[in-house]
Amino acid sequence: MWLVLLMACSAPSPVQPATTTAETPGWQTAIAQWHYEDPLPDVPLVDHTGTARSLAQFRGQHLLVGFIYTACPDAAACPMTTARMVSIQQRLSESPAPLHLLSLTLDPGRDTPETLTAYAQTHGADLQTWTFATGEPALMTDGLPSLFNVLSLPDADGTLDHTIKLALLDPSGRQIAEWKDNAVSADDVFAAMVPSP
Repeated sequence: MWLVLLMACSAPSPVQPATTTAETPGWQTAIAQWHYEDPLPDVPLVDHTGTARSLAQFRGQHLLVGFIYTACPDAAACPMTTARMVSIQQRLSESPAPLHLLSLTLDPGRDTPETLTAYAQTHGADLQTWTFATGEPALMTDGLPSLFNVLSLPDADGTLDHTIKLALLDPSGRQIAEWKDNAVSADDVFAAMVPSP
Protein backbone atom coordinates (compact mmCIF):
# COMPACT_ATOMS: atom_id res chain seq x y z
CA MET A 1 0.00 0.00 0.00
CA TRP A 2 2.79 2.40 0.92
CA LEU A 3 4.52 1.58 -2.35
CA VAL A 4 1.41 2.47 -4.32
CA LEU A 5 1.02 5.70 -2.39
CA LEU A 6 4.67 6.58 -2.86
CA MET A 7 4.40 5.95 -6.59
CA ALA A 8 1.28 8.10 -6.79
CA CYS A 9 2.98 10.94 -4.92
CA SER A 10 6.10 10.79 -7.01
CA ALA A 11 4.30 10.65 -10.33
CA PRO A 12 5.01 13.77 -12.36
CA SER A 13 2.23 16.32 -12.22
CA PRO A 14 0.84 17.67 -15.48
CA VAL A 15 2.99 20.50 -16.76
CA GLN A 16 1.18 23.80 -16.70
CA PRO A 17 1.90 25.96 -19.72
CA ALA A 18 4.08 28.91 -18.82
CA THR A 19 2.90 32.39 -19.63
CA THR A 20 5.07 33.57 -22.47
CA THR A 21 5.13 36.44 -24.87
CA ALA A 22 4.00 34.06 -27.59
CA GLU A 23 0.78 33.44 -25.66
CA THR A 24 0.04 37.13 -25.25
CA PRO A 25 -2.69 38.24 -27.67
CA GLY A 26 -1.12 39.64 -30.79
CA TRP A 27 -2.75 43.04 -30.41
CA GLN A 28 -1.29 43.46 -26.90
CA THR A 29 2.21 42.80 -28.17
CA ALA A 30 1.70 45.10 -31.16
CA ILE A 31 0.45 47.94 -28.93
CA ALA A 32 3.27 47.46 -26.41
CA GLN A 33 5.86 47.72 -29.22
CA TRP A 34 4.23 50.67 -30.99
CA HIS A 35 5.94 54.09 -31.21
CA TYR A 36 4.00 57.29 -31.81
CA GLU A 37 5.65 58.06 -35.14
CA ASP A 38 4.74 54.61 -36.50
CA PRO A 39 1.52 53.66 -38.25
CA LEU A 40 -1.05 52.42 -35.76
CA PRO A 41 -0.61 48.71 -35.09
CA ASP A 42 -3.09 46.40 -36.73
CA VAL A 43 -5.72 45.20 -34.26
CA PRO A 44 -8.84 43.04 -34.64
CA LEU A 45 -12.23 44.73 -34.55
CA VAL A 46 -15.86 43.73 -35.04
CA ASP A 47 -17.93 46.19 -37.04
CA HIS A 48 -21.58 47.18 -36.67
CA THR A 49 -22.64 44.30 -38.93
CA GLY A 50 -20.87 41.75 -36.72
CA THR A 51 -18.14 41.25 -39.31
CA ALA A 52 -14.55 40.71 -38.17
CA ARG A 53 -12.42 43.61 -39.36
CA SER A 54 -8.83 44.72 -39.05
CA LEU A 55 -7.62 48.26 -38.43
CA ALA A 56 -5.20 47.82 -41.32
CA GLN A 57 -8.14 47.32 -43.69
CA PHE A 58 -8.79 51.06 -43.50
CA ARG A 59 -5.37 51.97 -44.86
CA GLY A 60 -5.03 53.57 -48.26
CA GLN A 61 -7.32 56.44 -47.29
CA HIS A 62 -7.48 59.00 -44.51
CA LEU A 63 -9.28 57.74 -41.42
CA LEU A 64 -11.09 59.95 -38.92
CA VAL A 65 -11.31 58.15 -35.57
CA GLY A 66 -13.66 59.05 -32.74
CA PHE A 67 -14.35 57.41 -29.38
CA ILE A 68 -17.94 57.11 -28.18
CA TYR A 69 -20.30 54.93 -26.23
CA THR A 70 -23.96 54.75 -27.14
CA ALA A 71 -25.38 55.22 -23.62
CA CYS A 72 -23.46 58.48 -23.07
CA PRO A 73 -25.84 60.95 -21.36
CA ASP A 74 -23.68 64.07 -21.83
CA ALA A 75 -24.83 66.02 -24.88
CA ALA A 76 -21.45 67.75 -25.06
CA ALA A 77 -19.54 64.45 -25.22
CA CYS A 78 -20.37 61.41 -27.41
CA PRO A 79 -23.54 62.83 -29.01
CA MET A 80 -21.57 65.93 -29.99
CA THR A 81 -18.66 63.85 -31.29
CA THR A 82 -21.11 61.92 -33.45
CA ALA A 83 -22.79 65.15 -34.61
CA ARG A 84 -19.40 66.56 -35.64
CA MET A 85 -18.67 63.39 -37.58
CA VAL A 86 -22.10 63.59 -39.26
CA SER A 87 -21.29 67.11 -40.47
CA ILE A 88 -17.92 65.92 -41.75
CA GLN A 89 -19.60 63.05 -43.56
CA GLN A 90 -22.10 65.44 -45.13
CA ARG A 91 -19.21 67.51 -46.43
CA LEU A 92 -17.67 64.31 -47.73
CA SER A 93 -20.82 63.56 -49.71
CA GLU A 94 -20.57 67.01 -51.32
CA SER A 95 -16.82 66.82 -51.99
CA PRO A 96 -15.78 63.17 -52.28
CA ALA A 97 -12.35 62.47 -50.82
CA PRO A 98 -10.43 59.38 -49.71
CA LEU A 99 -11.73 59.63 -46.13
CA HIS A 100 -13.44 57.03 -43.98
CA LEU A 101 -14.94 57.58 -40.53
CA LEU A 102 -14.49 55.14 -37.66
CA SER A 103 -16.29 55.31 -34.32
CA LEU A 104 -14.81 53.06 -31.65
CA THR A 105 -16.87 52.20 -28.59
CA LEU A 106 -15.45 52.58 -25.11
CA ASP A 107 -18.22 50.34 -23.77
CA PRO A 108 -17.88 46.96 -25.52
CA GLY A 109 -19.97 45.19 -22.88
CA ARG A 110 -23.11 47.07 -23.88
CA ASP A 111 -22.31 48.27 -27.38
CA THR A 112 -22.97 45.16 -29.43
CA PRO A 113 -22.95 45.36 -33.23
CA GLU A 114 -26.76 45.60 -33.14
CA THR A 115 -26.62 48.47 -30.64
CA LEU A 116 -24.01 50.27 -32.74
CA THR A 117 -26.12 49.88 -35.88
CA ALA A 118 -29.18 51.32 -34.14
CA TYR A 119 -27.10 54.22 -32.81
CA ALA A 120 -25.66 54.92 -36.25
CA GLN A 121 -29.10 54.94 -37.83
CA THR A 122 -30.51 57.18 -35.10
CA HIS A 123 -27.79 59.73 -35.75
CA GLY A 124 -28.08 59.61 -39.53
CA ALA A 125 -24.70 58.03 -40.25
CA ASP A 126 -24.09 56.78 -43.78
CA LEU A 127 -22.61 53.35 -43.18
CA GLN A 128 -21.03 53.28 -46.63
CA THR A 129 -18.27 55.60 -45.46
CA TRP A 130 -18.58 55.26 -41.70
CA THR A 131 -17.85 52.19 -39.59
CA PHE A 132 -18.83 51.69 -35.96
CA ALA A 133 -16.74 49.08 -34.21
CA THR A 134 -16.26 47.12 -31.03
CA GLY A 135 -13.87 44.35 -30.05
CA GLU A 136 -12.29 42.56 -27.12
CA PRO A 137 -13.05 44.39 -23.85
CA ALA A 138 -9.42 45.12 -22.91
CA LEU A 139 -8.68 46.34 -26.42
CA MET A 140 -11.61 48.77 -26.51
CA THR A 141 -11.37 50.10 -22.96
CA ASP A 142 -7.60 50.35 -22.70
CA GLY A 143 -5.53 49.18 -25.68
CA LEU A 144 -6.88 51.33 -28.50
CA PRO A 145 -7.63 54.39 -26.33
CA SER A 146 -4.02 54.35 -25.10
CA LEU A 147 -2.78 54.85 -28.67
CA PHE A 148 -4.69 58.15 -28.80
CA ASN A 149 -4.06 59.24 -25.18
CA VAL A 150 -7.74 58.72 -24.44
CA LEU A 151 -8.65 57.81 -20.87
CA SER A 152 -11.92 56.20 -19.85
CA LEU A 153 -13.00 55.60 -16.26
CA PRO A 154 -16.29 53.96 -15.25
CA ASP A 155 -18.51 55.67 -12.69
CA ALA A 156 -20.66 53.85 -10.14
CA ASP A 157 -23.80 54.72 -12.12
CA GLY A 158 -22.55 52.95 -15.25
CA THR A 159 -21.50 56.07 -17.13
CA LEU A 160 -17.96 56.65 -18.36
CA ASP A 161 -15.78 59.67 -17.78
CA HIS A 162 -13.55 59.85 -20.82
CA THR A 163 -11.38 62.07 -22.94
CA ILE A 164 -13.19 63.61 -25.90
CA LYS A 165 -11.02 63.38 -28.97
CA LEU A 166 -11.11 62.98 -32.74
CA ALA A 167 -7.94 61.96 -34.57
CA LEU A 168 -7.05 61.90 -38.25
CA LEU A 169 -4.80 59.19 -39.65
CA ASP A 170 -3.08 59.44 -43.00
CA PRO A 171 -3.39 56.62 -45.57
CA SER A 172 -0.42 54.82 -44.02
CA GLY A 173 -2.12 54.74 -40.62
CA ARG A 174 -0.08 57.50 -38.93
CA GLN A 175 -1.83 60.11 -36.83
CA ILE A 176 -1.46 63.53 -38.41
CA ALA A 177 -3.99 65.66 -36.50
CA GLU A 178 -6.20 65.56 -33.42
CA TRP A 179 -8.92 67.68 -31.92
CA LYS A 180 -10.03 67.71 -28.29
CA ASP A 181 -13.42 68.48 -26.78
CA ASN A 182 -15.15 68.36 -30.17
CA ALA A 183 -13.43 71.58 -31.27
CA VAL A 184 -13.35 70.50 -34.91
CA SER A 185 -15.12 71.35 -38.15
CA ALA A 186 -15.27 69.72 -41.55
CA ASP A 187 -12.95 72.48 -42.82
CA ASP A 188 -10.37 71.53 -40.18
CA VAL A 189 -10.41 67.88 -41.21
CA PHE A 190 -10.24 68.52 -44.94
CA ALA A 191 -7.44 71.06 -44.46
CA ALA A 192 -5.44 68.52 -42.43
CA MET A 193 -5.75 66.02 -45.27
CA VAL A 194 -3.84 68.31 -47.64
CA PRO A 195 -0.07 67.67 -47.45
CA SER A 196 2.07 70.63 -46.42
CA PRO A 197 4.05 72.11 -49.34
